Amino acid sequence: MKILIVDLGAVWGGQEIYSLNLMSALRSEGHFIVSVSSNGKHKLSADMYCYANIEYLSFISLRKLVRELVIKYGIDVVHVNGNRAMYLAPLLRVPVKLVATKHLPFFVGLSRPLKHRFARWLSAWLFGALDHIICVAGATYDDLPNGCKEKASVIPNGVPDKLTALARASGDEEVKLCYVARLVEHKGILPLMHGVVAAVSAGAGCHLSIAGDGPLREDVEALVKSHPELFSYHGFVADPAGIYNQADICCLPSLSEGMPLNILEAFSCGLPVLAVDIPGVNEVVNNRNGWLLSDNSSETIAREVKSICMQIEDISKKSSEARLNYECCYTVDLMTQRTLEVYGG
Repeated sequence: MKILIVDLGAVWGGQEIYSLNLMSALRSEGHFIVSVSSNGKHKLSADMYCYANIEYLSFISLRKLVRELVIKYGIDVVHVNGNRAMYLAPLLRVPVKLVATKHLPFFVGLSRPLKHRFARWLSAWLFGALDHIICVAGATYDDLPNGCKEKASVIPNGVPDKLTALARASGDEEVKLCYVARLVEHKGILPLMHGVVAAVSAGAGCHLSIAGDGPLREDVEALVKSHPELFSYHGFVADPAGIYNQADICCLPSLSEGMPLNILEAFSCGLPVLAVDIPGVNEVVNNRNGWLLSDNSSETIAREVKSICMQIEDISKKSSEARLNYECCYTVDLMTQRTLEVYGG
């Protein structure tokens, strides 16, 4: 099968990595992959790569490029990924099957600002031109306009196995926490760090390793400098397998997610996850493979971290469940096979 994948992500994050994982898996199975992307990293996973400007004003040239590639390579399916590409895709008018992957619900956190209501209303019209919509989480599917649900399905995110060696806490060791995500406000990195400080002050024994970059980097570095015994900061890490495999628990106190790849990567390493009880996340994390917080305040995080450190025997049980969840639900192979079923349906 010949597949053209269009990804116009604005930053290098989970949505762009989704495309890379999918392209690599499809190509390994013998499918011919053409990538149209604003990120040059995608050329590593495609047979043919074309750069695309992410600005909406360049739509005319984008449409021309995509249509030319469809004809030149005899493309069978055009698969667009992410919000930018989804809203432009129906206007491409390609003569082949058009599939789109939607990662996030229209709401942000638990609210529905006016602009997201408008986006949801607009999508009811635009998405009508799509042949199929892949939602990476049930929350994303549930939030689709009713007219779009008939042509949509839920295919959970899948990630490569990052397990190399399990590192588990024992009764006389501090609990090793990790955070692998962008350093942005809604991900909750600063409340997490303040929560760790408070938990340790209350008698918990733990250490937090941080991997990522973003606008809050200076704030994170300042806290690391103030508490070097509690934190280690690694900056952006291209492959965080080493971070996961030296930790006991992965933390993601985010308030807005689809189905986070870092949670699934942590599961592949047998790490239980500490996260906030929000749509998308609570489809993956539960009290058998992690801990769900009512909010991401530093006070709530501190209480839970202290409780975990006082009941360290629970970590091993939740670790086994996290690994089993990954193996049965969140591998790249499983995601790829379900996506191929959509292509051929």
